[in-house]
Amino acid sequence: MTAAVERLATCRRLDAERDETFRARMRVHVVRNVTLDALADQLRFEGYQRKLRIETTLSGYDPFSEAFDDRAKQAFHDSDVAFVWLSLDAMREAFVGGRLSAAIAFEHVEQVSRQALDAGAKRVLVATMLPPIGTGARYRDATALYELNAKIAGLCDASSRIDLCDVARVAASLGDDVALDKRFWSLFEAPFSQALLAKVAACVSATLSESAGLAKKVIVVDADNTLWRGVVGEDGVSGIAMASSDPEGRPFHQFQKQLGDLRKAGVLLAMASKNERSDVHAVFENRPEM
Repeated sequence: MTAAVERLATCRRLDAERDETFRARMRVHVVRNVTLDALADQLRFEGYQRKLRIETTLSGYDPFSEAFDDRAKQAFHDSDVAFVWLSLDAMREAFVGGRLSAAIAFEHVEQVSRQALDAGAKRVLVATMLPPIGTGARYRDATALYELNAKIAGLCDASSRIDLCDVARVAASLGDDVALDKRFWSLFEAPFSQALLAKVAACVSATLSESAGLAKKVIVVDADNTLWRGVVGEDGVSGIAMASSDPEGRPFHQFQKQLGDLRKAGVLLAMASKNERSDVHAVFENRPEM
């Protein structure tokens, strides 16, 4: 049984269970210009991992010409999040003389995002874009694509109600051969692979979980060989490693930076350690790398 079939079977089984299984429900309306039907099952599955029921609706394939009729407006009004995920493969109007125009493509993305908010969507999640299928590593419009994605990121930074889903970064972690599916694009106008859909669904469900108040609020860490390399009670304050300039300490330094970023985002940090309190305080007070 493939992973996708297993996920679908899990979704169907959990769908039959009572709502008490879930801690919250979120409604997502996906704005798309290609086939993304399989994303709904992926979102349901990822939601279940977080005890979050995710209900998904899909726009038509040409959200711009639909001009947000009453049915489309109602879908936005009923949603908690509008997820705008568009493909350049189906956005022919964004190409002038065969070359990608970042300005035209961004105009479409911005238009649909603003209209989603105007129609009643509580929040909008906007995906960065991938190169068209079959362009290869030497994509001649790479500069325009980078400019387009930078504009999308800027749109999200400028609004408290628009968030970024960096699909381009997710796809880069997989590689084009895994993230895109030429065969499914030819047969069904579905350019994104199941592997990419699963990764993106995980990112979206994490955002939805946070919006629903289900995000983790506290992180509890050990000290020795967690915040630093070594055992402070045996190696001493100067003998443990955590500096970015030290190959042995670099991973611990990076981990501390990640914890610091989470703290700035509002997550509480705590420690559970068998160390002597005085030893731990000495590290915090005497090691500037902390």
